[in-house]
Amino acid sequence: CKQKEWEEYTSLYGVNGEGELNYPVMECFGNHDGNIDGIVRNGIKERNKHRAFKIYTDTLGLHYSWDIKGVHFINLNLYPANEWDPNCDWCKYFHESFREAQNSLDFLIEDLRRNVGKSNRPVIIAFHIGYDEFSKLWWTDKDRNNFYNAIKDYNVIAIFQGHNHSVGCTDWNGIPVWAVGSTQNGSAPGTFLMLTTNRKGYLQVKEY
Repeated sequence: CKQKEWEEYTSLYGVNGEGELNYPVMECFGNHDGNIDGIVRNGIKERNKHRAFKIYTDTLGLHYSWDIKGVHFINLNLYPANEWDPNCDWCKYFHESFREAQNSLDFLIEDLRRNVGKSNRPVIIAFHIGYDEFSKLWWTDKDRNNFYNAIKDYNVIAIFQGHNHSVGCTDWNGIPVWAVGSTQNGSAPGTFLMLTTNRKGYLQVKEY
């Protein structure tokens, strides 16, 4: 991501509805968004200081979570892991730090313990690299098992992923995983998902 692209993004989307999109925006970074000290990751840290409602962050101010009407949302950014596993299928292609998840798994474990506990509150988790066949090349079965062990005792009602630029839904260990698509499709408008949920765990997802 270049400085101009980041400025266009922040101008269009804003943080708390002050951009052209009249809603708060809670973004996560992906594999095309630069390295550890790049524009996007540093930009998210700065935006996290100015959210309209309370968020919980890791010590870096990068991964974060929040509550809306009894539902706990967690943003793990690239994918849930602590560091890049050298056994992943695509490791031989990349050496830059954009591949690093920066301890998002540790944040997840601590956030669930501290902010959900034994409440059985519904939890929704978002990150970029997910469960489509292409995404699975970027993280390992070990990573996915560690992630599952971290969430298995909680009421996770959905996972939302990006990366593959198309909308879809699959089941992973009894949890629906939604691929959110892309709001831009080349020079044409893309699609987005609208989520409706409540404190009892009711979930409805529609594509637009």
